Amino acid sequence: MQSCENCKQKFSFGQIYKSFLIGYKPLVCKNCKTKYEHTFKNRWIGAGSVGLGVFFGGISQFYFELSSGYKLMVGIIVTIFTVSLISAICVSFMTFEREEKNNYT
Repeated sequence: MQSCENCKQKFSFGQIYKSFLIGYKPLVCKNCKTKYEHTFKNRWIGAGSVGLGVFFGGISQFYFELSSGYKLMVGIIVTIFTVSLISAICVSFMTFEREEKNNYT
């Protein structure tokens, strides 16, 4: 896990995962209030986790002999579970950059 450049406090798993799930919302250090933005690599990680989740959700529909309504429900549940699992595993690979302050006011 990455830590703050100013005060060296580590970001928690919950902070990073919540920031990721809310749509790449900037992370704020709880100790010194420094803001960090997600890097472009994090967006690739997010796209990959969603893509793999949808892929495995689609594959799971072929393994069950159910009616179409139940197949759809199983596919959605597997997709949500897989996306959540892959995203949680990938949190440790995410990196952040300190947010630049613009003084153009």
